[in-house]
Amino acid sequence: MNSKKIVSIIPNVVFNIIQFPVMTALKLERKINLIFLPAIGGFLKNADLSKMINMDVAVDFKNIFDGFIEGLEKLSDQEYENLILNLMSRVQVEITGKPIREMDKSVFEEVFQGNLFAVYKLMFEIMKFNKFSFFVLVEMLGGLEMIKTNSSGILTKNKKK
Repeated sequence: MNSKKIVSIIPNVVFNIIQFPVMTALKLERKINLIFLPAIGGFLKNADLSKMINMDVAVDFKNIFDGFIEGLEKLSDQEYENLILNLMSRVQVEITGKPIREMDKSVFEEVFQGNLFAVYKLMFEIMKFNKFSFFVLVEMLGGLEMIKTNSSGILTKNKKK
């Protein structure tokens, strides 16, 4: 049985994310890793691993950004489009006053017109909900809400209140 997560990123639009079958998730994660692994490599470049345990690491965002761009360049425009649409293939869209529709290219274009950042937010939610390895690793490190950067660009752990 597939579970479902409901998110609202755009006003008057609700996204119902349905979990992928395991094999589909693994195939999508492999493609996503082509993009994220070079960015992680950029994060680790020149890092003092002994300081990473305490989350006291200077972050070189240029290396991370360069790694991300390197990963994106591995995909053609058509491969990138297919990846996004495949990642969103298990999303149902509820727009206020309209019937629920499955995400396809035309629904995608309608919903995200003028909302490019929302595309990335939804992709992030889909990957997190399907427990792609990157998100499991982050949870093992204490979760995204535990990690922050201070004004000097040092990665630190948020103090629990």
